[in-house]
Amino acid sequence: MALPSYPGPIKLSQLQTEFGGSNPIRLGGEYHAGQGLVASGLSGYPIVDGVSTKTLIPSGTTSRISLGNFFGGDVTEFYFVADYIVLTYYFDTGLDLDTRTKLSSPDPGGGYVGWGWYGQQGQRIISDPSYAQASQDLPNGQEALTWAGDNRGTGLESALVNVSNIRGYYGNTTITIELRGLWFNTVGTTPVKIQADLYKGGTMRYLGGQYTWDNPTATSSKLDIASGQINATDIMGPTGPSGFSNPGTAIASLTYNTASGQGTIDMTGTGF
Repeated sequence: MALPSYPGPIKLSQLQTEFGGSNPIRLGGEYHAGQGLVASGLSGYPIVDGVSTKTLIPSGTTSRISLGNFFGGDVTEFYFVADYIVLTYYFDTGLDLDTRTKLSSPDPGGGYVGWGWYGQQGQRIISDPSYAQASQDLPNGQEALTWAGDNRGTGLESALVNVSNIRGYYGNTTITIELRGLWFNTVGTTPVKIQADLYKGGTMRYLGGQYTWDNPTATSSKLDIASGQINATDIMGPTGPSGFSNPGTAIASLTYNTASGQGTIDMTGTGF
């Protein structure tokens, strides 16, 4: 049977029914990858209805795992205290998904970052031949959210959330990031997928031609937190303000507590 969708409730007995296991039921016995159980201490994805679309289950006895890791539907829960989060939109069909990403709470202003968005100065890329980065800045001028640039083909685009700067300006708080997108060219026939990579410490390295970042000097990281998928149906339409001001299809929202490291990626389209 399908596991309950977020926000639950969800029970250990439901995990046992879905994945098997013996009594007494213990959460450490429900690690799961592929189509078989994986011993505690290894990493794996919980499988829901035969599809691996959930968060990576942590490895090691000191890692945190919760019932929230196993929610069905399109909400992924995770724990990791990060300084940086890379949010990646994957699209394996269609051409030129123009992503729209925004820190909406706390809201420093400036609107979405992404190609062609009519926002405040510093958040607007209009027919820029370099397809450079754009950022949503904090009132002190530091970057809160940065777009990696315009991929006019198929593959991915990313946005970098500078949690360290946000934490430094607002103090520890819960932030919300909106993730949207629309097609400038050919509409994709398969859903857009979202992935989060979290890093603590180190220095982010911009990979311009790859439309993303990595952090080889991070002191720790939590990678490949994959969430569900959703069809992006909006099209850019006419050029100029009437087309560029379209925020696009609601793809996902990220909610993240900068103190505890608890986060959720909601792809139900109702998170904002």
